[in-house]
Amino acid sequence: MRENYMYYAKRIALLAACGAISILVMGQFGCTNDSPSQANNPNGVSAPVDPQENTTYTVAKHALVLGGVDGNGVPDDEADACDFTVHINGFPYVVDAEVELRWNASDYPDAEVCFAGSGVTWTYASGVHKLKAYTDAYGTAHFRVAGRFSGTISCSNPDSHIYRTGRIFVDGQELTAPSGGWFLVATADLGYAGGVNEEDIEELEEDIACSQYYFSRSDLDGSGATNNDDRDILESIIIAGGSTATCNAE
Repeated sequence: MRENYMYYAKRIALLAACGAISILVMGQFGCTNDSPSQANNPNGVSAPVDPQENTTYTVAKHALVLGGVDGNGVPDDEADACDFTVHINGFPYVVDAEVELRWNASDYPDAEVCFAGSGVTWTYASGVHKLKAYTDAYGTAHFRVAGRFSGTISCSNPDSHIYRTGRIFVDGQELTAPSGGWFLVATADLGYAGGVNEEDIEELEEDIACSQYYFSRSDLDGSGATNNDDRDILESIIIAGGSTATCNAE
């Protein structure tokens, strides 16, 4: 069935966008070093999966945000900015396709995952994070993951100054060329205390002020830079009011 599809992908530059983190199919393993100067198509990319089937996928945004945890100890469902979706275009819709996101923990030091939302399976082994979900009746797989940044950084010791990327697979097939990359992993809970709050705004502002370095932890829109667009996203998570608990990752 879908395993006979052939997936092709185009390299795109990094997109600066606010609002909900929506990715509509992307991917590359986390050990790739992609320069932030390679800019994304702001309208996303549409690439053929199988020309005969007239099926496409679309890339819209480029950061998986590890959001906060609500009072029930689950990923915050009120923060739309933490919703990460993969959509496969086509008619009929591609339903029940297995979508998997992978990235290397070494590419995102101190960025910890602690909870996966409903319908998402999260595993971590051999230094690789894997998230798995299935496309719904509209061909969309939804990902919502809670996490935190557990380390401390400064201008002289950034967490990472290189944009690194993760991979995406649909039904076991990678959707980009081996050298390509589609998303990074950012963290809303930067202060790892009391959920996502004003303390995290202060941490992000320090990253913005340290303009000589690139901070992957606070690049919430995947633009390749930390700036006021990322601050807007973080504030939208705080305003949603659900991320009130500390994410105590094991």
